Amino acid sequence: RSLPTASAPPASATRPAPTPSIESAPITVSSIASSSPGPHKP
Repeated sequence: RSLPTASAPPASATRPAPTPSIESAPITVSSIASSSPGPHKP
């Protein structure tokens, strides 16, 4: 029961993880790009 139970949560976490990860990627890139253009552009 410990094995199947532990395998159940990871499966659910893996599904919602990819979605937020993809959406978080563009947000992080935009945040880095916004901070990069300033100091990066002398």
